[in-house]
Amino acid sequence: MVLFPRQLKDQIESRIGTQKVLVIYGSRRTGKTYLMREIFNGFATGKKLWINGEDLDIQRRLAERTTKNYQLLFAGIDLLCIDEAQNIPNIGESLKFLIDEVMPITVIATGSSSFDLSKSTGAPLLGRSYTYHLMPISLGEISLVLSPLEILNQHAERMIYGNYPEIFQLSNEREKQEYLTELVQSSLLKDVFQFEGIQNSRKVQQLLQLIAYQMGSEVSYNELGNTLGLSKNTVERYLDLLEKNFILFSLRGFGNNERKEVTKKSKWYFYDNGIRNALIGRFEGKNSRTDWGNLFEAMVIQERQRLNQRNRAWVQYYFWRNYNQQEVDLIEKQGDQILAIECKLTEPKRVSKAFLSNYPEAVFDIITESNYLEKLK
Repeated sequence: MVLFPRQLKDQIESRIGTQKVLVIYGSRRTGKTYLMREIFNGFATGKKLWINGEDLDIQRRLAERTTKNYQLLFAGIDLLCIDEAQNIPNIGESLKFLIDEVMPITVIATGSSSFDLSKSTGAPLLGRSYTYHLMPISLGEISLVLSPLEILNQHAERMIYGNYPEIFQLSNEREKQEYLTELVQSSLLKDVFQFEGIQNSRKVQQLLQLIAYQMGSEVSYNELGNTLGLSKNTVERYLDLLEKNFILFSLRGFGNNERKEVTKKSKWYFYDNGIRNALIGRFEGKNSRTDWGNLFEAMVIQERQRLNQRNRAWVQYYFWRNYNQQEVDLIEKQGDQILAIECKLTEPKRVSKAFLSNYPEAVFDIITESNYLEKLK
């Protein structure tokens, strides 16, 4: 069994003792509970308590938001861990009251989707919380355990089956395919349907499949709606929920000249290639695929997000294209700094001169299958 250390662990542990709520978001099965349990078990400088937000007794006790009740329940607790916190009604108000009335205490709370927990916690916890997004296993985390040669030997496997933690515990391709298929068919979308009351789950699955086939391409919401028999607004709403549920993410067009640059369209990617491949039932190897370049591009963008998170870099992500069909796969903007990245299987013969001319201050980089390990870990 291969267990990879999660690099968010140190960041979260450094906040314990700050009288704050530390919220760990992420899609189902990314290891949020396991990470919080590791932090809980390793905490040895005070009194600690673990509770489950699905416990009806816990929900009932937290509903009485009085100083007397909260002091009775939590006085003297230094670290409180709440698993599946989104199940607790009005959790944001409860956490606010807890942080304000019980000292000293730090709360760590997990939520399998951002849209429910963030709606509950956003305003009440303003200035009282830090949030963390736990993604699938990163290349940096893998490199802490495996050698460069082992990582390179497993590159094709990671492109096909992705980086969900449990994938690394499965021994053969059939088990991995069954795991990912079960994940996308049962639990991955559970929060979208449960908390938003979406009745037509089949349409959401079909939308995800269409996005999977168009991954890395500019998307027309009108065309998606016409294909699915949905309005443009409904398509946008579903995509917003899927993004907030950490299944998909989008890149908007980058530019300052709308007459020459595409700025109003978006490209969509999955947070994990294994989920994307499972949705369309494609687990073939590299030599049998025509979408390997798309998978590599997605992997680079996924890993850049994870690397920037590890480095606590607040980055905005875009793509760039002009109407002469010149393009750059990934633009990262941090303050006034612009990093342009081409994601290619092999070294391209040329880069976009138009982009370099329009943005001479930008730093340009090229990531290929030959150099990705040194650039992304």
